[in-house]
Amino acid sequence: MHTCFPVGVTVPDNSIVGSIRLKVREQIEKTKHLILLIPPDRIEWNPQWPCGSFDIGHLLGHLLECLAGFCAVFHAAFPQQLKGVLELRSLPVNHFCKPDKAIARIQVYETYIEEGFDLCSNEGVPVATADLYRWRGNAGTARS
Repeated sequence: MHTCFPVGVTVPDNSIVGSIRLKVREQIEKTKHLILLIPPDRIEWNPQWPCGSFDIGHLLGHLLECLAGFCAVFHAAFPQQLKGVLELRSLPVNHFCKPDKAIARIQVYETYIEEGFDLCSNEGVPVATADLYRWRGNAGTARS
């Protein structure tokens, strides 16, 4: 069962935001650590799974797309405060990426992600019922 908040209601600052922030930080740090372990001569390695697979370079590009998604969500919630996120839209994602470039880009995304979490902690997260329905992919009218 999903709970929707009425338009204009904010989700108060609580341990959920802090817990998610810590988990995202942890995963970013683990990702950067694993990227640093990639031997330069193995960046094109592909496990060749029967169901399909990426080489490591394209996997890094996909990871960049995932982090860019966090930035996009925070920009949608705080467009005035995170105007700089729009510049990230011109950067390639889901492409073959070398480890050093991936680490550099992750650090850029990480900065905006931290700013987004700061805004959640300081102001609460504005939630409009209609926005939740659009985000979930429901085209119909929002219900309270």
